Amino acid sequence: MELIDLLFRIFVWQPGFDEVIMPAPEYSPYAARGAFFGAVVKFAMGGEHVNEVVDDILAAITPRTRFVLLSRPNNPSGKVMPQEDVKRILESGVLTIVDEAYAELADGGTSLEPWLRAWQNLIILRTFSKGFGLAGLRLGYILTIGAS
Repeated sequence: MELIDLLFRIFVWQPGFDEVIMPAPEYSPYAARGAFFGAVVKFAMGGEHVNEVVDDILAAITPRTRFVLLSRPNNPSGKVMPQEDVKRILESGVLTIVDEAYAELADGGTSLEPWLRAWQNLIILRTFSKGFGLAGLRLGYILTIGAS
């Protein structure tokens, strides 16, 4: 959770003004932490079709949007947002933070790690808690390339 807090601290410059977008449902502590750090949390519902959540995410992006935050696979649903949808979000230019806490437990090819060099607006969060059975350590890490 400390990495999530760090990202909110880094990117939410104007509390009560800066926006963060996340799909719903999503890992519930994300919204609570966002509110704690002053972000205006916007949820993308996907309308009648959960598979269309990417359209709602893209429609919600404004100049006040600091980042999109999503888990892949999603926590709590376990669904994996299709790569094409993630690519559409990245193509918008907005910073996209993908929590891959359950990537080791998902089908092969789920991780977006190979995309890091191609997308400088992509940050991936990982943990040793789930797939490696080290929940007691609370040890996570960030993968990013950043601007060159």
